Amino acid sequence: MTVADAASRSDAPTQSQGIDWARLHLWGAMLGIGLQPISTATGNIGFGIAVAATAPRAMTLLPEWRAMLRSGWMLCLIAWLAFSWMSLLWSPDVRFGAEQFRATRVVLWIPVLWPLRTHWMHLVSAILIGTTIMAVIQALQLTVRWPLSRRFG
Repeated sequence: MTVADAASRSDAPTQSQGIDWARLHLWGAMLGIGLQPISTATGNIGFGIAVAATAPRAMTLLPEWRAMLRSGWMLCLIAWLAFSWMSLLWSPDVRFGAEQFRATRVVLWIPVLWPLRTHWMHLVSAILIGTTIMAVIQALQLTVRWPLSRRFG
């Protein structure tokens, strides 16, 4: 099954004005997830692409997001995040704690990816492609001293 076929199997019709928003959402999430392993900058760009691809479907996805918020694992995650933020109140180094807590922004991927959970194989493939690209870049840096502008000691 191709990515286009998988995206068109969406539970709700999402085409308007000739744009298949479900397919765009899947491709945007795949691109966003594939950029994550490469670097922080490309990961942030990828997240922006994924959010931009999700936004047009927001009204269609509201029932799914409501169900997700009522699930037990999500309630536990929200409680853990709230406790983590509250624990900064008695932390000896609040600035460092807040900086470390920024890493939890990865949970913002959950609402983007939740509606695509049935397409997990495509999403895992995107992660593997991104990881492979990163491995090739690292191998080139080691063997060919690429990029050429960088000189090693």
